[in-house]
Amino acid sequence: MEWRDNVKLVLKNDLGIVKYVDVGWNWPMLFLGPIIPLIKGDVKWFIIMISISGLVGLNIFGFMASTFLEGGVIGILLGSGVIIMVGTPFAGLLFFTKYNKLYAKFLYEKGYKPSSTLQSEMFFDYINS
Repeated sequence: MEWRDNVKLVLKNDLGIVKYVDVGWNWPMLFLGPIIPLIKGDVKWFIIMISISGLVGLNIFGFMASTFLEGGVIGILLGSGVIIMVGTPFAGLLFFTKYNKLYAKFLYEKGYKPSSTLQSEMFFDYINS
């Protein structure tokens, strides 16, 4: 298990495009939440995380929902933004320990394969742990 310290998995697709995946916790996820999957093109997990952010934020600021609704379209948009911003740290807390593994699986499903035999062993050990 020592190999997991400061390791990046190297995944390559058939076109030769290389992607690097950190092993372990995703610290930017803790602070930026759903923005990280959006930047990496992982739309599925972006939608899941933004939904969780919205649900958590709605539970925290649900009492303000009527105020936002009275504000018309602008009020609804501003309210939705506030609700998602409040819930984002909670979604980050849920996913920052797991997102790198989810992203590695996402890349594997898109056709990215480990670049060497050693990388392959580390990749499948990491994915199945």
